[in-house]
Amino acid sequence: MDDLSTKFNKAGKFVTRYALAIVLIWVGSLKFFTYEVELIQGLISNSPFISWMLAIGSVTGVAAFIGTIEIITGVLIALRPVNARLSAIGSCIAISIFTLTATFLLTTPGMIQEGMSFPALSFTAQFVAKDLILIGAAIWTAGEAFGAARQSAV
Repeated sequence: MDDLSTKFNKAGKFVTRYALAIVLIWVGSLKFFTYEVELIQGLISNSPFISWMLAIGSVTGVAAFIGTIEIITGVLIALRPVNARLSAIGSCIAISIFTLTATFLLTTPGMIQEGMSFPALSFTAQFVAKDLILIGAAIWTAGEAFGAARQSAV
């Protein structure tokens, strides 16, 4: 049974790390498309944490900035076999990203399905709710990568 446990742990590590990296790179890339910019405009404008960015740049520019940060973060996480410390830093950035986006559940109007009450989440809220598990994945990848970086420094 130990062998099966080891195989599942090894596969879980790989899938968690690279799925997290792919999600960040893929979703970050979408921020350069008009349809995505239109979809996230309400999330950005209703956030007390990032709405100020719209005073500095256009929604297209803000989306591109966010997308660039997401892509860089995904690449950093994926660098784990090459540089554990950079991967850990990427994971910490991902924790920040997903914690911020999870707050949209509380700050964006329309998160409850129209005409219903909690727990009837709207489609947008369901989309944002997945960030809760992504926070956990990023916390795990940060811990694992920091541990590997410490080991290689010894």
